[in-house]
Amino acid sequence: MNKQFLARCGYLTKVLQIDFGKQFIEDTLSEAEFVPAVVGKQIHQPELDLSTWQYIDMNCSTKRIEAGRYKKLRFKSNLNVICRKYGIPSNILVAIWGAESNFGE
Repeated sequence: MNKQFLARCGYLTKVLQIDFGKQFIEDTLSEAEFVPAVVGKQIHQPELDLSTWQYIDMNCSTKRIEAGRYKKLRFKSNLNVICRKYGIPSNILVAIWGAESNFGE
């Protein structure tokens, strides 16, 4: 792993090793790098400057809601497994999925 990445995120790799094992983490993160531009974007998220209603209006379009309904049906069995394991309602999980990644698009 990149030294700068380890300096910033080494604690995270140790925590993840508890659940996933050292070899898995090393294999998964072997190419990981610390990218300052990404951290800058995380710190200065534009949605933090919006009012609650502006944020909702921006993220809760009819198109996104329809996409969420489709994804919930399409991935019903996967969502059921995840939701049972982590105790989160599928509506909440799908809403976060849509808001954070536009369903991976």
